[in-house]
Order: sequence, then structure tokens, then C-alpha cells
Amino acid sequence: MRTPLILVLTIGGCADDSATPPLLIDYTAATGMDEAFKACVAAHLGQDPDADIRAVDAQTLKHLDCIDEGIESIAGIELFTALETLSLWENDIRDVSALSGLTQLRWLELGNNVISDIAPLSTLTGLERLGLSDNRLSDITAVQSMAGLEWLNLDNNRLSDVSALGPLEQLTWLTIEHNGIADDS
Repeated sequence: MRTPLILVLTIGGCADDSATPPLLIDYTAATGMDEAFKACVAAHLGQDPDADIRAVDAQTLKHLDCIDEGIESIAGIELFTALETLSLWENDIRDVSALSGLTQLRWLELGNNVISDIAPLSTLTGLERLGLSDNRLSDITAVQSMAGLEWLNLDNNRLSDVSALGPLEQLTWLTIEHNGIADDS
């Protein structure tokens, strides 16, 4: 049985006893939040998997590890604006566009998914660590904007051109094994 995720949004100024109760939004219907993702988030918040996740709770979570949970969609993650570390390793995620507004992220692990487009990640200019191994990437242009990137894993993708790595002067750890890169040194 699918239970809808309800986020509570407070509209207006100060609350008092006579105030109208917070507006409830059926978040599952609105965004199609993946049940496995919702269960992982609920566990990190110390809530029952069937509990409603309030927007105020989503906005305070700083670390989220949802490893090997069978997650196919991360729709709804855009509300988790305080996230600093996020690990979604070993899932079935294809679309990472919902991550584009999470500008507080410093560590992002997306290895072993089915991602082919990382263009939405170009807005994550504060990233220091990015794991993208075992995906379907052929274009990594988006990493050019991540000037503070220190650690990058691109193993087991479909890369043939890594010129986008040129501007990354802070990069101290890089692995790009098992790609289609020719050694032209």
C-alpha cells in the first residue's frame, strides 16, 4: 500500500494559538517521490517509513546516505537544501536534475547508478568530493565549474575525452580507469 508523503509548509508570520494550522501538501502525488527514497529519508530523520515528512525537517538534514536501497528517482530531494554530504551509491538513478539546487553539498557520491547526463551538477560549485564511477557518462563538461573539487572518481564510464578536467587545479585524487581514453602522452 502506497502512503502519500505529506509536507507541512507554514505560510505567513508568527504562529499563535489562534493561527490556522499549517498547510499540508500531498508530496507523493505532487512529485512522485520514490518509496525507497522516502523510507531512507524517514530513517535518517528517525521517523517511521509511513510518517509524513515535513518541509522543515527536510531543510535541516545535513547528511544523507541511501546506499543500495533500490532508489530509482530522487524527486523531492530539492527540498533538502541543507545537505552537505549525500551518498546515493548503488541505486538505479538516471536523472540527477533535482540535485542542481543543493548548493551546500560538499561530498556527493553517485557511483554505480545509470546516470548518463551530469549537466545539472554544474551548479554545485562547492563540491570537494564527487563519485561518479560505474555509470554511463560520456561527457563530463559539468565538472569544469567545480573549481574546489579535490577528489573525483570516474572509473567505468564511457569517457574518451577528459579535457574538462584541465581547470581543476585543486584536484589531488583522480581515478578514470576502465574508460575509452587513449594514452596520448
